[in-house]
Amino acid sequence: MTKEQLAPWLEKLNGAEKKDRKGIVVEMCRENSLKIDEAWNMLKDAGFKLKDAAEDKPKVDELKVSVTLRHKTDYPKYRRAGFVLSQKPEIYEVTEAQLAALKADSWVEIIEQ
Repeated sequence: MTKEQLAPWLEKLNGAEKKDRKGIVVEMCRENSLKIDEAWNMLKDAGFKLKDAAEDKPKVDELKVSVTLRHKTDYPKYRRAGFVLSQKPEIYEVTEAQLAALKADSWVEIIEQ
C-alpha cells in the first residue's frame, strides 16, 4: 500500500478511540488482503504512533494515604472504591481518587485519627 492509500486509514485511527482502533485495522486488512502485523507495521512506518503499553497501566508510585474506614449499612460487608469494608473500623491505604469516591459515599464513615 502507498502512503496515499494509508492516509484515510490514518485519519480514521487518529480520530477513533483507543478501543475502536483494532477494529479499524481489521477492516483495513480485509479490504486490502493484509495480515494484521503487516498492517500495523505499515501504519507505524507511515507515522501512526502506537502508545506504549506502560502508559496505560496505573502508576505504581501514586501517592497513598492511610485512613480508617467502616461502613454504616446493615450488611456485614460493603464494597466501595475497590475495597471490601466491614462495620468494624479498619485502616486502609487509599489513593486520592479512591478517597474522593469514599468521601462521596454516605454509607462510608471516615474516622479521623
